[in-house]
Amino acid sequence: MQRLMKLGVNIVVAGLQKTAMCAIRVALAFLVILAVISLDISVLLAALAGYSIGFLIFGSQVVKTVYASTSRVHFTVVRERESLLAVTCKCGTILYIRNSLLRPYHQGIERLEARQYICFYRKDESCNETLLKFAKLDFNRLQLLYKQELASLSKWWKDLNLAEELPYMRDRLVETYLWAIGNHFEPQYAFSRVMITKYTVMVSAVDDTYDAYGTIDEL
Repeated sequence: MQRLMKLGVNIVVAGLQKTAMCAIRVALAFLVILAVISLDISVLLAALAGYSIGFLIFGSQVVKTVYASTSRVHFTVVRERESLLAVTCKCGTILYIRNSLLRPYHQGIERLEARQYICFYRKDESCNETLLKFAKLDFNRLQLLYKQELASLSKWWKDLNLAEELPYMRDRLVETYLWAIGNHFEPQYAFSRVMITKYTVMVSAVDDTYDAYGTIDEL
């Protein structure tokens, strides 16, 4: 790791040296031009600063080199941590930590995260079979409730017949219901999930109508 960091620092220093030499050449060229035309120092300083910054970013490859060096160091650290986890942690714990680093728990949908954690917990040696059984029953019970709600919403959507009357509209019933589950997954919030889904679908229909037939002023 230290070798990679040292290599990156050396490359950055070389890029800065190239930038400085290029800036000196440009400054000398502008001094000659200004000596012929007019002695306006502000023009020289502005041109010199702009050219130097541009060369530093695009010409000297400093930004790309720093990014590549940082990526290599990060990859090395991640591989070392995974090797350490493989030695010190159990299989279920390794999978749980790796999944948390890839997608943190608070950024996902709680029911989907619960489903994944059931798989992780089942592979853990300290797994409590009774607790695992209750977790599966809870997940299956809520899944059955979601299926019933989605069936009711599908019947409502089919009775509206908007998908055939407005062929340009996106059919997003299941997608919007998944959004509703992300907001309120508890069983006592069934009415909230249904209303959120209906409201979002209707707003999406209005939005698609404006996109298809709305004028520039209306949009």
